[in-house]
Amino acid sequence: MGEMLALASALLFSVTAVIEKSLTRRLAPPHLAALGSLGGALFMLVIMFALGKGREIPDAPMGSILLSITGGVLSIAIGYSMYLVFLRSVDINKAAPVSQGLFAVLAVISGLFILGEMVSWFTFIGIAAMVAGLYTLSIAQRGQSASTEARWLGFKGLAFMVLVASFWVAGFSLQKKALEHLDVVIANGLRLPVVFFFLASFAALRLSRSLVSPDLEVPDREAQASTPIPTGVKVRPERSIEVKGPASTGVVRMKEVPGQRPGLSVFILAILNGSASFGLGSLLLLMALDRAGLAITMVLNNTSLLFIVLFSTVFLRERLTRKTVIGVIVTVTGVVMVVL
Repeated sequence: MGEMLALASALLFSVTAVIEKSLTRRLAPPHLAALGSLGGALFMLVIMFALGKGREIPDAPMGSILLSITGGVLSIAIGYSMYLVFLRSVDINKAAPVSQGLFAVLAVISGLFILGEMVSWFTFIGIAAMVAGLYTLSIAQRGQSASTEARWLGFKGLAFMVLVASFWVAGFSLQKKALEHLDVVIANGLRLPVVFFFLASFAALRLSRSLVSPDLEVPDREAQASTPIPTGVKVRPERSIEVKGPASTGVVRMKEVPGQRPGLSVFILAILNGSASFGLGSLLLLMALDRAGLAITMVLNNTSLLFIVLFSTVFLRERLTRKTVIGVIVTVTGVVMVVL
C-alpha cells in the first residue's frame, strides 16, 4: 500500500512541477513558495477539520508536533525555496532529475545509517546507477546549454543542489520520526501553516532579488517566441542584447526576459497548484513514508521523472536531448534496482 501511495504522489508531483516551472517565469521563488504553501495549508486545514482531526490535536504528543513542524521548515521553507531558484534558470527536464536523483541517493543513505532501514545489495548498485545518471543529466550537458543554465549545471550548481537535497532529507527524516506517534493528517495540517508563516515573512522582506541569478537572459528560441502569455500577466516590451558565445559561434543573439507583473490569475494558479502539491501530494507522500519507510518512498517518488520529461517536452516545449533521455533512463533504472 505504501508503494502505491508513493507512486500516486509521484504522478501528482510531476504535474504540479511542470506548472511550477511555468510560474517561475512570472513569480520570484520566495513569492511562489509562499503562495504554494498557502494553498497547501488551506487544503489541509479543511481536510483536517472535515475528518474531525482537530479534536485530536490537544492529545497529540508535543515532541512529535515539533519534529513535524521542524521537518516542514527544513524541507519546504528552506529546501523547496532553494530548489525554485535552481528551477528558474534550468529546464525542468534537467532540474528535476538532478534534484530528485540527489534526493533519492541521500534518502537511501539516511534511511540506512540514521533510521536503520533494511536495504539490499541492489540498493547500492542502484545508487551507483543513479549517480551515473546524475552526471549525464548535469555536468555532461553543460556544453548543450545556454550560459546561465550551463553555470547551474556545473559543479557549483551541483553542490548547491546537494545542499537542497540535504535539507529535504533532513526534513523528511524528522517527519518520519514524528509519524511514529503522530497522525499523518494532523502532521501535515499543522506543519503547513507554520511553513506558510515562514515563507510569507521571508517574501515580505523583498529579498527575492538576492536569491535570483542576476543574469536572467535565455536563448532566443523559436519555441519561446511562440509561447502564449497567460491571461492576467502584463509584460513590458522586450529588448535584445548581444552576448559573446563560444569562439566557433561568434556573437549569439539573446532575448532579455522582460519585467512582468503577474495578474490575479497567476496568483490563483499558484495557490491552487500549492493545494495539489503541498496539500494532497504531500499528504500522500507522508502516508507512504509512514507505511513504506524513507528510502523506498523517496526512491519510488523518483518515477515522476518519466512524466516530468514527457510533460515538459509537450507543454513547455523544452528541448529534449539525447543525454537527457539517457540520463533519465539510467536514473530510473537505478530506482528500480533500489526497490528490488
